[in-house]
Amino acid sequence: MAPILGFLAAVVMHGIWNGSTFWGGQGFLFAYGAIILPLLVVVLAVAIWARSREGKMLTSALQQIAQMGWIRPEEIRWIARLSDRMSARRYAKRIGGKPAAAALRAYQQTMTEVAFLHNRAVNGTAPPDLNQRMSLLLQRAALLRPYIVFPPPPPTMVRPGVGPPGLWPQPPTDPRAPIGPDRRYP
Repeated sequence: MAPILGFLAAVVMHGIWNGSTFWGGQGFLFAYGAIILPLLVVVLAVAIWARSREGKMLTSALQQIAQMGWIRPEEIRWIARLSDRMSARRYAKRIGGKPAAAALRAYQQTMTEVAFLHNRAVNGTAPPDLNQRMSLLLQRAALLRPYIVFPPPPPTMVRPGVGPPGLWPQPPTDPRAPIGPDRRYP
């Protein structure tokens, strides 16, 4: 039903927009101010809401993934938040050039896919080949990790007694080796 209603709404709005040219200058301004601008505001509001919701979901899923040992906790912000994602890429490009930025982009995309897949598993909507997909994504992340250049964490991210981020053990580069504990999804 939704596609039919959407199509009918689009046809009506298109007709009003095109018809406004026959109503004279005032008709065009009325159609623009009473229909087009409010719809633009609604579309922008929905886009902002959807992006905010997605960011919260990514952050939550990545925190759970970090607890499993598959990523470092300080990486979450460089993957989940769009503005920080772009900032991290600029940093990587400045430090390591275009290859470092490309590797970081691929890593961010891979971990975003891991987070979405993990979220589907938590919500009970996982595909039947969940373990195979997750394994392939985590292998890809392990292969990319040696080439990743993240910005240094803010001073508040270094916790007393844990040590600086540089002391974390490097993940295995062998794609068959697990990144963290092998925890299969139900």
